[in-house]
Amino acid sequence: MIDDAPLRAEVRKCVSHLRISLARKEWRGAVGNWAGSGSGSSLEFQDHRPYLPGDDPRHIDWAATARGSQAVMKLYREEVSPRMDIVIDTSASMFLTEEKKVQTLRTFLFCLESALSMSASLKIFYQRDNKVEVVAPSVVMHPEWEFPQGKGEGLACDPGLMPLRSGSLRIAVTDLLTPEEPNAFLRPLLKDRGRAVVLAPFDAKEESPDWSENMQLENCETGQVRRQRISKDLLRSYQAAYQTHMEVWRSQARRLGIGFARVPAGVSLANAFQHEALPVGIVEPWA
Repeated sequence: MIDDAPLRAEVRKCVSHLRISLARKEWRGAVGNWAGSGSGSSLEFQDHRPYLPGDDPRHIDWAATARGSQAVMKLYREEVSPRMDIVIDTSASMFLTEEKKVQTLRTFLFCLESALSMSASLKIFYQRDNKVEVVAPSVVMHPEWEFPQGKGEGLACDPGLMPLRSGSLRIAVTDLLTPEEPNAFLRPLLKDRGRAVVLAPFDAKEESPDWSENMQLENCETGQVRRQRISKDLLRSYQAAYQTHMEVWRSQARRLGIGFARVPAGVSLANAFQHEALPVGIVEPWA
């Protein structure tokens, strides 16, 4: 297990000037600092409605009342904390290399710290042994907490089984290495009026492996081992299939209105976000 204390310090420094973007600041949730979709008692005026018995007379708009025949109430935009649900892929491929493991942890911790910096109502979801786990931020912040690692092929997370909250922003941290169709994973992220983004850590060795001649290949998720002769044609075929796979996911995410960005390993998190997350607006500068 990586000593994540330095990673947490690095991520906090990154969150001091970068964070997850809330491009549409309209949410349903607990009282907080973001404009919501209902009526409340913040200072931002929203609308008028007729006075009803029992209403607080301090909210009567006397100027508007004087122009009409009945008392009129001022309505104010409620202030809420955004709901953010983080979905973690715990499959073994997320930890394929040391560099990818580090970037996976950084990416997750960035989402966590970013949510906390915005006083978001936050929940964390993952699957272990085919069981959905819901973890509170306070548990993850404990120094002895360890990032979960599942087993089996495909994505070790199924948003369709997770009790994602209505109207929340769902942030999926996954490498997308699965034979499943993208829709099976992406569409459930949008259920119950949710919005979603996908952050996909990857290692350059996945795209361009240094395979040559006869190799012994091991499936990192099942442990299955096989001998394989790697020809130049086979290597080119693999690289083309990998690129096509990622473009299919990117294309479908865009079609559904889901933010999508890959996060390269082997560089600092701030530099990794320059790759796609900042240009497409999933991550934004602040402070």
